[in-house]
Amino acid sequence: MIRNIVWRNFQFYSCFYFLKYFMEEIMTLEEVAKYLKMQPQTIYIWAQTGKIPAAKIGKEWRFRKDIIDEWFKQHIDEKFKPLIKQMSQKK
Repeated sequence: MIRNIVWRNFQFYSCFYFLKYFMEEIMTLEEVAKYLKMQPQTIYIWAQTGKIPAAKIGKEWRFRKDIIDEWFKQHIDEKFKPLIKQMSQKK
C-alpha cells in the first residue's frame, strides 16, 4: 500500500518535472524573436527556408532553446572566427 502511494507520487513528480523542463525548452516564434532581439517576420522566413532550426507543428513553428543557442553560437563563431582566434592568442 505505502509502496503504491510512493510510486504514484514518484510518477506524478517525475512527469511534472519532465513537463516543466520540456515547456521551458520549447519556444514559440515570438519568443525566439524576442530572445534573439529580431523581428518575428525574419524568424518566420528563416524557419520556412530552413535557415534556423525549427519544427512546424500544425500551423505553428516551435523551437528548442538549446538548439537555438547552439545554432547562434555556431553562427557567431563563424562570423567572428578571426577575432575569436586573435582574442584566444592574447590569453
